Amino acid sequence: MWYLTAPIRSRLSEAPSREPGLLTRGVAAAFGLTARLRARPALHPRGTVVRAVVHRDGLAEPVGVPWIDRPGHDDAVVRLSRATGLPRPFPDVLGLAVRVDPDGDPADLLLSTTGRAPLARHVLRPRYDARAATYTSVLPYRAPAGPVLLGAFPAAARAGRPAFHLAVAAPTGPWRRFARLELAGTGCGDADLAFDPVLRPLPGLTLPEPLATLRAASYRASREGRVRASGPA
Repeated sequence: MWYLTAPIRSRLSEAPSREPGLLTRGVAAAFGLTARLRARPALHPRGTVVRAVVHRDGLAEPVGVPWIDRPGHDDAVVRLSRATGLPRPFPDVLGLAVRVDPDGDPADLLLSTTGRAPLARHVLRPRYDARAATYTSVLPYRAPAGPVLLGAFPAAARAGRPAFHLAVAAPTGPWRRFARLELAGTGCGDADLAFDPVLRPLPGLTLPEPLATLRAASYRASREGRVRASGPA
C-alpha cells in the first residue's frame, strides 16, 4: 500500500540492507500478527494459481533488463488473489503475481490493481473482476535505464484463454508493451505458492530503499507468523 508521485533517481541501493527502523519494525509486527491469526499470509491470503505462457516481443528502446528488452517465450505460473480476502461480491484490491524462470532461477513479479494514468498508476484501486482489471507495480523498480513501473492490461482472449498485455513505463511516462501473458486456465496444484519480489526479483530490477527493507521485513514477519500458527502448540 505504497504511494509515490515522482521518480526515484538517486541513492537507490542494490538490495535491502538497512537496519530496520521503528516504522519498519512496527509494520512487520503487524504483518506477523495478522498472519499468525489467519494462519495465512497477512495480505492476499488466498488465491487461484494457474499455468501461463509469456510471449515477449521486446522493446525498441531497451531499459537494460534482458527479460523485458529481448524477444522470447516463457512458461509461467500466475496467481490471482484478493488483498484483504474479502468475499465476493465485495470489491478488493486484486493481485496478479507472475513467476518465470529467466536465468535458471525463479523470479517473481507482483502487480496490484490501480489506474493507468501517470498519477493513478501509483494508487491502489479495489476492483471486482480479476481478468478485466489494470495492474501495476505501484512503485517503480530501479532498472539500468532509470526507474520503471511494470503493468498488465487486459488483452483479447485467444482460444478462450484470458490474456494480458505486459508493459513498462517511466513513473509518469507512456506505457510501452513488451509481452503478452496468456493464462492456460489449468491449475498447478499449489494454491499456497508464495511469491516474493524482494527475494526473487527479475534480473536487472531492484526495489528502492526504504521500500526494499520495509517489504523484506514485512514478508519475513508474515511468513514466520504463518509458520508459528500452523506449527505445534
